[in-house]
Amino acid sequence: MAKNELTLEELATQIYASVGGMDNVESIVHCMTRVRMKIINDALVDVSKLKAIPGVLGVVEDEQLQVIIGPGKVNKVAQTMVAQAGVKLGEKISSGNTMRTDSASSGKDLVNERAQAMKAAQKSKQKPSKMKSILKDISNIFVPMIPAFVGTGIVAGIAAVLANLVTAGTLDGASWQQYIDIMNILKNGMFSYLVIYTGINAAQVFGATPTLGGVIGAVVMLTGMNPEAPLKNLFTGEALAAGQGGILGVIFAVWLLSIVEKKLH
Repeated sequence: MAKNELTLEELATQIYASVGGMDNVESIVHCMTRVRMKIINDALVDVSKLKAIPGVLGVVEDEQLQVIIGPGKVNKVAQTMVAQAGVKLGEKISSGNTMRTDSASSGKDLVNERAQAMKAAQKSKQKPSKMKSILKDISNIFVPMIPAFVGTGIVAGIAAVLANLVTAGTLDGASWQQYIDIMNILKNGMFSYLVIYTGINAAQVFGATPTLGGVIGAVVMLTGMNPEAPLKNLFTGEALAAGQGGILGVIFAVWLLSIVEKKLH
């Protein structure tokens, strides 16, 4: 470890301190390079202090506060942060009810309130469209899967190259075919069951139970359906086939799930 490099615990603690404390963070997720936090009170975030933390490569202020850590390390930092809070990734940490109230009348809090009001006014001028909100939700569903897309894409590419070399006679098929089959199995593990991963991530974005989102994704594959008595499509009356609706159908179904689940709770 370099002399100025922080441990994961120290880095997580300093990030919390720079964003107004753990009580100012509603939830935490991460993508390939960034820890993404939903902040309760933006005025309590010290961006300059956050950028100065050793190991933080940058900060992006958006609907989520995004702290750039870098690939390979970001998942460890995010896991450490949620472990300190006693929750899991995407789970709610604080409702803001435990935030500081003893100094509400102090000059610092007054400045913070004014800064928050100015920031809210600035955001209201931007007039976020419904389409922008939908696109952001879709982005939040697929961004966490980017590392898997990259990894399986590399594996699939190598498998294709080796298969071509076997076909051309450059490589011995008896020696290499098993390795090609293994790599194709790894590739299919991602793309064949993409609807399940999509359902889990969509549930986290829409506030539903991730496991139920995964079940909805799995239902699209129609595993276990009786071919002699197929299910009927409600719109066309034809027999349903595995994969109909695809990932867009899963996202829409999980969105409906989130509405129903919240009502039931």
